[in-house]
Amino acid sequence: MIGTDKLPQLVATPRLVYDLDQLDKNIERMKEIQRAVPNLTVLYALKASYAVLPYFAGKGIVGEVSSLAEALLSNNQLGGKSHAFCVAIKESDWEALAPLISHISFNSLTQGERFAARAVKSGISSGLRINPRHSVTPEDDYHADYDPTQPGCRFGADINELPQQLPSWVEGLHMHALCENGSVDDFRAVLNALEKGVGHHFHRLKWLNLGGGQLCTDESFDTGAFIETLNTFSKRHPHLSLYLEPGAAWVWNAGTLEAEAVDIVENNGVNTIITDFSFRAHGSDFLVGSAIKTLPLEVEGFTLVEEGARAASSPIKEHLYNFGGASCAMCDTKGVYHSDREIKPGDTLFFRQMGYYFDVTYSWFNGIVPPSTVFKRGDTYQLVTERAADQFIGTIGL
Repeated sequence: MIGTDKLPQLVATPRLVYDLDQLDKNIERMKEIQRAVPNLTVLYALKASYAVLPYFAGKGIVGEVSSLAEALLSNNQLGGKSHAFCVAIKESDWEALAPLISHISFNSLTQGERFAARAVKSGISSGLRINPRHSVTPEDDYHADYDPTQPGCRFGADINELPQQLPSWVEGLHMHALCENGSVDDFRAVLNALEKGVGHHFHRLKWLNLGGGQLCTDESFDTGAFIETLNTFSKRHPHLSLYLEPGAAWVWNAGTLEAEAVDIVENNGVNTIITDFSFRAHGSDFLVGSAIKTLPLEVEGFTLVEEGARAASSPIKEHLYNFGGASCAMCDTKGVYHSDREIKPGDTLFFRQMGYYFDVTYSWFNGIVPPSTVFKRGDTYQLVTERAADQFIGTIGL
């Protein structure tokens, strides 16, 4: 560990810095919920962040994985067996996957019919993912792009199209309906829809996976009401083991991307800060996909001016900037933002809330080096993973 003043010498920007004190708070919140609901296990959905796994190791956290590669990673970092949901399992993956998992939710009845008998022989508890067809996400919310309860969604069997009698291999049901949702009322509404739609099957099941997306580590989240909701549901179905699989909530408010303003490009009245990372290469679809216009960045000292605004037409005239990534992709930009100061080349920029669905999407597009990973506690820092240009050739297998 080194002091704050030596961080630039430890590793150059871009660097993704995780606050271990905040991670500790998030972990404790998960354990608090788990302790308060006796038959509940809160899983960690690995897809949120791989970078934090070395810190989660040895803390009794159980992984939820979506591929053979993630199962191998979870076993390597967290130890033990994982819970799995795979959109589709390849025949060639099954033999390697089976020893690594304790529970599996098949995405379709056909996948279950193909693999469930082998799962039983391996001591794996099999379940079926279902689409509860109960949306709590407004259509104008950017989270609607990620709503898995839409009709025709490829995730899970439609709750309205299930057979009257579930196959004997189905020991559990798995549903997912929320995304970065801090409303206990929404969670309760989904539970009610689940009971109404498939509650008549509960008597022969062993477990329910209630999905993720519950933003239970946010400061505004009503933890007491959440626990009460879970306990009330559990008392109605005391024989069922319950699972939650949040991802972002485990690392909420813990990750900050530190980047350099390499240049300021002025063109037709628009000032663009060119950073040393790339939204296109390193950011997830939350940043560069269909939600690009409706998801503002959280940057220290900056505020979003207006969705779709242009600096030249804004009533604010000073310190207006777009952010531009380091790649040559036209979409590698975000803006317009107002800064509380003039930005100059060499300044360090702090992008908050970048600890989830960010490091897991890194690519080397244009050969732009992905951020390194650093752990922070107080004023001391530890380099976890350093990335550099000389690693590029190896990443493309040449």
